[in-house]
Amino acid sequence: MTSPQPLSAARPDRSAAAPIPVVGIGAGGHARVVIDCLEQAGGVAIRGLLDSSSGRLGETVLGIPILGGDELLERLSAEGVRYAFIGVGTAKNTLARRRVWDQLRMLSFEVVEALHPAAILSRHAVLGQGVTVLARAVINAGAALGDNVLINTGAIVEHDCRIASHVHIATGALLAGGVTVGEGAFVGAGAVIKPGIDIGARAVVGAGAVVTRPVPADCIVAGVPARPQQTKEGSWTIRAAS
Repeated sequence: MTSPQPLSAARPDRSAAAPIPVVGIGAGGHARVVIDCLEQAGGVAIRGLLDSSSGRLGETVLGIPILGGDELLERLSAEGVRYAFIGVGTAKNTLARRRVWDQLRMLSFEVVEALHPAAILSRHAVLGQGVTVLARAVINAGAALGDNVLINTGAIVEHDCRIASHVHIATGALLAGGVTVGEGAFVGAGAVIKPGIDIGARAVVGAGAVVTRPVPADCIVAGVPARPQQTKEGSWTIRAAS
């Protein structure tokens, strides 16, 4: 995996007096958590949320109005809203977050980082663009995170880990030193990854699993110790895209 690069000089200055106007994509439970994170971190003014669910126009989430669907992105951009956050969570499959990321980038939106003030981030770690690190998460020295990585509440990414873009490390997961996680992979809640293990691109590590061996790309593993899981079709790999 290519190591993530530091954020560019175009990164928005959130220490400025005027908050940066942002729009959120998604209006479910994960969006609530990210809204709370951004409010506590400061420096942004959330203009509204976009959600494709029918019938939610005019509802609010933590006081933030749902403006409509993502068809409004072009209009908001024309009105001067050029920053967004991704409030779409994942249930094993990270593809939805990747699609939102690609759509926002195609429309020239910048995805703001959401770094909770109760997270612990080493100044010797490298963060890609649009990273979300939630409360009580730990990113230790020498770790490198790619773009659009989600480190959920209480997860630990130890020293010298390499986390590729669009990865979700779920609540309470623990990655020991030197772990590599490939693009688009998902590490479930409470999973433990042994030092130096490689997790392949788009792989899924089940909740509570203890991974002691490398996990190939597109493979699903679960259990203690983690083993490949057979699908209904009899294949050892590939979950359905959803």
